[in-house]
Order: sequence, then structure tokens, then C-alpha cells
Amino acid sequence: MPNATKQKVQVHLYRLEEGTGEPLFLILRRTAAKNRIWQPVTGNVEEGESPEEAALRELSEETGICELCSCRRVGAFEFEKGNTRFYETVFVAETTKSDVTLCWEHEAHQWLPYERARELIHYESNKQGLDSAYREVKQS
Repeated sequence: MPNATKQKVQVHLYRLEEGTGEPLFLILRRTAAKNRIWQPVTGNVEEGESPEEAALRELSEETGICELCSCRRVGAFEFEKGNTRFYETVFVAETTKSDVTLCWEHEAHQWLPYERARELIHYESNKQGLDSAYREVKQS
């Protein structure tokens, strides 16, 4: 039975491709120590921080991008790992920036169309988050 709950965020950052207007999603590759998996921006919500604040902080820390057109919540889910229950809030954020400054957690990045990003993303929960983000982008 889980004895703790941790809040997490995943943020699907996108920009519109010049010419086509199609959304390109940013995915990040973890370092060898984390098996070089591809994922969106992710992180923990720190004490006293809202999920929205955590999403903006993680975006800045992991990509160097602070200039956003929008950032909105598109879903949430819970899961258990060991004795911990996690509550993860999913966001989609739009930027016009394409330059990324990676932090120590990541060794590479790509801006990709939805289908290709989904193929590379490792965790099913991150794929489902991308699905929610993509639906939101296509509706707006």
C-alpha cells in the first residue's frame, strides 16, 4: 500500500513549423545513465509549488525556453511505483523559439511531428500525455 504521494508534471512543448503550420513537438533524450530514453519535459513538483509553476520551471531548466505563447493543463493521471503514489499533471505549451539549451539530464533533442515523436517516446504515460497535447493543439 503506497504511503506517500508525489506530484509530477510532464510538459509537451511545441512550435508551429514554418510554411506548413504543423506542430512540431520537442522530445529530449536522457543520458546513458538513464538508458538514453526519449521523453518530453518532465519533473517533480517542489514543496510550495503549484503544478503550473513546476511546469514553467521545468521547461526553463530542461530547455532554456522561457518565452511561451501559452501553457495549459490537458490532463492528469495517477500511478504507483514501489511504496509511492504519483499524481502527474500533463501540460501542453507553445513557443516560437527553436533553440534549446539542454540541462545535464539530457544529451540530445529533436523537434518532431506528432507521429514520429510518439514512436520515439519511451513511456506509455508520456505517449498518452502527447496524445492529449496533440488533441488540444489540433482543436485550437
